[in-house]
Amino acid sequence: MNDNNSSRFSLSIDYALRISDDLYQGSHQAPNPNKVKTIFHRYSLTGAYRVSDEFVLQAAVPILDGTFEENGIDKSTISGLSDISLLGTWRPSQIPEFNLNLGFITPTGDERNQPLVGIAVPSVFQLGTGAWQVLLGAGYSRQVGDWNLSTQLDVGLPLETSSQGFKPAESYFLSLTAGKTIADSVAFRFTVQGSYTNMDEYRGMELAHTGSTMISLRPSLVWQINERLTMSGSVDVPVYWDVNETGIAAGPIWRIGLSTSF
Repeated sequence: MNDNNSSRFSLSIDYALRISDDLYQGSHQAPNPNKVKTIFHRYSLTGAYRVSDEFVLQAAVPILDGTFEENGIDKSTISGLSDISLLGTWRPSQIPEFNLNLGFITPTGDERNQPLVGIAVPSVFQLGTGAWQVLLGAGYSRQVGDWNLSTQLDVGLPLETSSQGFKPAESYFLSLTAGKTIADSVAFRFTVQGSYTNMDEYRGMELAHTGSTMISLRPSLVWQINERLTMSGSVDVPVYWDVNETGIAAGPIWRIGLSTSF
């Protein structure tokens, strides 16, 4: 998103691609004789409104296309609206480097009558969870010479079990980012992120092959095209996986985005 302080509204459109085809048992790679693979295309429209210098409201509307393949044959596909997220960010004027986030993930994406999950599926393969979730976060940033350094902790917690009996996993994300302007209108950022999700539940039972611990690296470039328009590109490269029992380890995420403020 564009952080121009004179703007009240901002809008961004993003595309992300993730292809995962490495099978893991715990933290060790396992044979993948059936060549199982998941492919996800995610399109997101995000809008933000600056209520004041301290408070920003944001809504993200994701569209997801996913395919589960085995031996080159499509076994299952999903396509459509995923779960919309709503988020509020507060930056106190006394400590502008600090931010607190509070939001919700809404159950707008369709869920299956019975989640598709198994050894070959990295998590529940459906558009949405059917359950409300709360988002909590806190971050801190500061300028050190030519570098902008920041850290962010985000937590996602389920508030309910869906009408079909599905309860999404708890999730935790910690990121450390260093950014620097490398040209008049181009900035480079490098992020190290760790994530942990426990197991999803279905009708009171844990789904054994869901959940993981992962560490990834994200180099990115941000191009300030003009005062109102920004383009960005990045790739998330996982460098460590530890999946619960057996599952496909998440592959790299390629992202490109365009944002404007007005």
